[in-house]
Amino acid sequence: MTRRINVLLIQFLILKSAFCTQITVDLSKTIKSDLKAGAAGANLCWLLASEKKHEPEISLQSALQKMGCGSLRFPYGALADNYLWHSPPFANTAKGLRPRVATMNRTPGKWNWAVNPDGSFKDAMDFDEYMDLCKKNNVKPLVVVNVLSDKFRDSLTYEELKQSAVEWVRYAKKKDYKVAYWQIGNEVDHHSKRKFFTPETYAARYRDITLAMKAADPAIKTGPGLIGHLKYFWQLMSIAPEQVDFVSVHQYMFGRKDTCGTYDKWKEDTASYIPTVEAMQRAISKSPKPNLKILITETGVTPANEDLGKINNTYKALWWFEVLMNEICIPNVSYTYFWGAHTAWYGKEEPEVDVGTLLTRKNSPKPTGHINTLVNRALLDRMVLTQRQVGNVRTYASASESGNRLNIFLMNKDDKPKSIKLYLKGDSEKKRKFKRIIFKGSFPEDRSPTVNNDGEIVAINQNLAINLAPHSLTVLEQF
Repeated sequence: MTRRINVLLIQFLILKSAFCTQITVDLSKTIKSDLKAGAAGANLCWLLASEKKHEPEISLQSALQKMGCGSLRFPYGALADNYLWHSPPFANTAKGLRPRVATMNRTPGKWNWAVNPDGSFKDAMDFDEYMDLCKKNNVKPLVVVNVLSDKFRDSLTYEELKQSAVEWVRYAKKKDYKVAYWQIGNEVDHHSKRKFFTPETYAARYRDITLAMKAADPAIKTGPGLIGHLKYFWQLMSIAPEQVDFVSVHQYMFGRKDTCGTYDKWKEDTASYIPTVEAMQRAISKSPKPNLKILITETGVTPANEDLGKINNTYKALWWFEVLMNEICIPNVSYTYFWGAHTAWYGKEEPEVDVGTLLTRKNSPKPTGHINTLVNRALLDRMVLTQRQVGNVRTYASASESGNRLNIFLMNKDDKPKSIKLYLKGDSEKKRKFKRIIFKGSFPEDRSPTVNNDGEIVAINQNLAINLAPHSLTVLEQF
């Protein structure tokens, strides 16, 4: 009788394992080293970030600290093309900085809620407040320098823009501000700006302005403000390689309507979603500077003018997780910058269209904000090899240099639960204990997904079995 029960038990276990998804995590193979703490960063919007005149229930500083962002971009992206950090005379800063728009004829100059008739800002974060925020959170500042405004009739000359950039560097040096990255322009290779900047004219301007900036402070790091068009990259490499200390790309979800226009389409999709980043990595590998760092200074699942759905929900957060992890796994990527912590395009009111934001106006996390938090807290020294795509399950793993700590990310894109059996290949540990954290929504369009600590789970002799909830992300943090 006992023998028959044992046979039936073995048959049951074999039958059960047939319905399990088998996934291998190989600790012996590193696919990305030198991971940056807080690799998932964000774009700040200076028009909405200041807290000098009001103190929200949740401060931006505490919200970003909890999210663990390791780098923050200032003042913004597109709007940085019309931003001046200070008004001349530059030596006169005793009474504080006087930031303003370069021209009233371009946004945000036309936004009465944000800009005074003289071009100054009504309630905005200035450079000093931004640097104070970065210091308190121990994050690396990235500053975008305006190099476009001389192209408009009522604005500044190029020499005035260059002087502004040089004086900005001098001011930062005088204040002992540790600006990690100076980005020269924003999306200068965008199709709308190619009438202003060809690869040749931008590279010449880049070389001229960065030489002047580095004369003021030779220690600074400068890089171009590119979406990722490689003609601009190669032209910079041909005439100004010494001035290029990092390169940027932007990665949005253009052209995904047919494959990701609905949750049902997206859950079956197997794309990596990061072709621009991958192309830049290949180019850098062939360039004279193969170790050049990539900063993904704008990214997210923002659909722009495509009908992919513009609401921040469980589905979009999970999609963002997959994009983010694929970006982080690229060898030369240091930081990504989600677009953005807030958006200025809808004024001071809480926007209904919010897939491109991490935080509410009151600084509580949106679904995408939860993803940044979960990823940043679980990244260790390196990414190790996994079977990244197995059916509708996505797997990533991060380990300490020695391998004594391991954190695992498991996303179930499906609307059905999945049983997973993990094999920890190349693992010398006989037993690993993990804390299980689950991000999930009740349905794909759920705008209020939950994040719960769901107890402990143990890997014995390199094996671990786990069930994944539908449309969920499970993070196993070793302790």
